[in-house]
Amino acid sequence: KRYGKDNALMAIRCLQHGVRMFWINAYQSYVWNLAVTERIRRLGTKVAIGDLYVQNRKDDVFCGDNDGEGGGGSRKKDVCIVSKENISDVDISQVVLPLPGYDVQYPSNEIGKFYEDILLRDNVSFCKDTVAEATAKGTYRDIVAFAKDLEWEKVKDGGENSKHGEEEMQQSDIVDTFKIRFELGSGSYATMMLRELMTTTLARYH
Repeated sequence: KRYGKDNALMAIRCLQHGVRMFWINAYQSYVWNLAVTERIRRLGTKVAIGDLYVQNRKDDVFCGDNDGEGGGGSRKKDVCIVSKENISDVDISQVVLPLPGYDVQYPSNEIGKFYEDILLRDNVSFCKDTVAEATAKGTYRDIVAFAKDLEWEKVKDGGENSKHGEEEMQQSDIVDTFKIRFELGSGSYATMMLRELMTTTLARYH
């Protein structure tokens, strides 16, 4: 009512900045999740020519905010393309995919085309010379995350915990209840790791 139908942008700008950018960030994550799923489905868990990878990695996580002001976002110059000449020197832990934006590069293999098709399907383009509420610079995320300090304990019937030793594990492969502790880097979600732990090999094919 304050701005009317002819000034939707000013109406949106009545919201806090974090709320306004939430929708852009959510779409970026949506596209990234589609892309990484397709990357693993088509090319597996080995490095492929045309992948993007991080050289000169200084930490275990390459993941920055969408403005490139923190984390991996400030080291976009370290993102390179896998080629026939360097593929043997690149590990899957170095491979990244972009959250779409106007300041990122895309894989030069079929996954780059997949990004293009998704953005075209959704009629979305990220342009530098437009209002902030309608664009983003983009950044990169690792396609594989590794948990640190992984521990698990079997929970007994009475609620007591006991660390699951190798001998006990050999005696019984079935555990009714257990407790897991682990650490993940920024941008990784515990729910995804738990999903992978609890998905059986049979279920992956159905």
